Amino acid sequence: IVGTRLLGRIDELWWRGQGRTRFSRLSPANELACWIRHLLLNWAAPDIHPRESHLVGQPGESQPTAIHLCFRRVDDAEDHLAELVRIYWLGQIQPLPFFPRTSRRYVDSLRSARNPNEEKALQAAYVEFLGSEFKPGERDRDASYRLVFRDREPLSPHYRVIGDGGPDEGFRELSHAIFGPLLAHREDVA
Repeated sequence: IVGTRLLGRIDELWWRGQGRTRFSRLSPANELACWIRHLLLNWAAPDIHPRESHLVGQPGESQPTAIHLCFRRVDDAEDHLAELVRIYWLGQIQPLPFFPRTSRRYVDSLRSARNPNEEKALQAAYVEFLGSEFKPGERDRDASYRLVFRDREPLSPHYRVIGDGGPDEGFRELSHAIFGPLLAHREDVA
């Protein structure tokens, strides 16, 4: 895909598709890892194989029972994989303004609102990234984020990474490119 050889094996296959479990709270990073495996399954599996992936994990603070989510069949899996591979290689030459929890919160805010508001979604992302006096933000939980972005505002529309021949990208574009397709194919099962 895009000049990159993908090697590995797809495991945890069952009669309904791929099944993954986590014995901890599900995070956006867990969902992203399952999504990538799901894309690989949809790209590489024979046509007779089911093309769903299931992820089950512990509930969050506000959820009473276990979380079970499902990723539906993806007909254009190769295109989504190509985009993720492109972003991966871009991240090998410069730090990307992508943060799983913050990016997910931003895209979720836009998708869940009746009238999507870019400013409110970005505000929700800032709260997730910076935290509050009562709850540390994603930046505070990861020393590498503090180090790499110490003198920068990575969520700002002015912070851009140099594209690979296409337009320059920032936090918003990368968040949409990574979490947009994931959320479009994701369903809560129970």
